[in-house]
Amino acid sequence: MGNDALHVAGNVKVVVDGAADISVAKSATVKIGENATVDVGQTASLKAKTVNVTGDDVTVRGAKSIKAISRSINIRSSGSATVRASSSVTIQAPKINLRGKVSM
Repeated sequence: MGNDALHVAGNVKVVVDGAADISVAKSATVKIGENATVDVGQTASLKAKTVNVTGDDVTVRGAKSIKAISRSINIRSSGSATVRASSSVTIQAPKINLRGKVSM
């Protein structure tokens, strides 16, 4: 196949009553001019060697909980950072280092 393109001037709706598999041998790009929503009824998984999320404002929201699990986690801010909880905050480690001016 060459660089043939499918161009549709109007709307397109694809409905699959069974399972659908899409396989791309090399790379793929999805460009959406305005808004996009992905709605998964059960579990969604994303697997890649590296995952980058970029945006002017990025929000991660969990109705019950959010877990970040890794061998090492770094949180950096070029400005200020705030940790806010309506109940309590627990920091647990064999050693805790605080650097900078501490005010209470």
